[in-house]
Amino acid sequence: MKPPEPSAVRERPRARWVLPPAPRAEAEGLAAALDLHPLAALLLARRGVVDPEAARRFLKPDISHLHGPERLLRKSRRRARVLQQTVRLVHRVRTFSFFD
Repeated sequence: MKPPEPSAVRERPRARWVLPPAPRAEAEGLAAALDLHPLAALLLARRGVVDPEAARRFLKPDISHLHGPERLLRKSRRRARVLQQTVRLVHRVRTFSFFD
């Protein structure tokens, strides 16, 4: 099979990341309050973590910060019911998961 002519190949437009303006004032406040590197403070601020106490909890998590298992179980039971119904009706399930 012969490859297509270069003129026949359509070029894809280049992908471009569009970021909102950097929250510099909040980042500077975090950097000063927590003695952080400015880049680390800027990354936290871009994530929406601008409160020094919230940033502290994010950077140094503790098991006491986690939700209780009863809160997770409530949602898990509902998800399990939906999954069971889907398996019964469709027989194929694809799951995706991420941790952020």
